Amino acid sequence: MRKRNLAYKLGNKIRILRKAVGLTQAALAEAADISINFMGCIERGERTPSIETIDKLAKALNISPKEFFEFPDAEDEAVVSETFLAEIRKCKVEDIKILTPLVRRLAEK
Repeated sequence: MRKRNLAYKLGNKIRILRKAVGLTQAALAEAADISINFMGCIERGERTPSIETIDKLAKALNISPKEFFEFPDAEDEAVVSETFLAEIRKCKVEDIKILTPLVRRLAEK
């Protein structure tokens, strides 16, 4: 499999995170104050967003901009992981405290 360039990886990561929180391209574009066309180009890796745009997208997704640049080896793994993380972000602290030992036990298997 050929290596993907950074613009492609970034766009794919943005798509994964957007879908994980249940947003459409239009909704994320509106929240980040960018055009829907530009949003599509970013997700396809055709255009590279500026630092300012990355910051706007991160705020719209309620994440740190650095999360856009954390790339797992397999894209399928990324979909599962990012969806799980998005769901965890919605939980209350008390619920996360309950889930943490369970997840640790699963990780030890």
